[in-house]
Amino acid sequence: MNEFLSANDDPPTIVNPAMPGENFNRHWKNDKEGYKKFKAAISDYAKKAATANQALDLEESIKLWRKLFGDSLGLKQVVPHRQIR
Repeated sequence: MNEFLSANDDPPTIVNPAMPGENFNRHWKNDKEGYKKFKAAISDYAKKAATANQALDLEESIKLWRKLFGDSLGLKQVVPHRQIR
């Protein structure tokens, strides 16, 4: 997403699948500064994710991912889905 947004100075066309004539970029149509801030935020998140992904130490990686997604990331146990018979 970061690469796509970085390559486009104007908001991309995002068609509403429930209403094909509607384009979600209308929210940024007259707000170039808002779109610019959105792109900067996505870029920042992408850099943080890359740093977390490249961390050599597992504990450091977990710490960096939790900075992005919150302190509870990875704390909940996933219960396997039971088949209904």
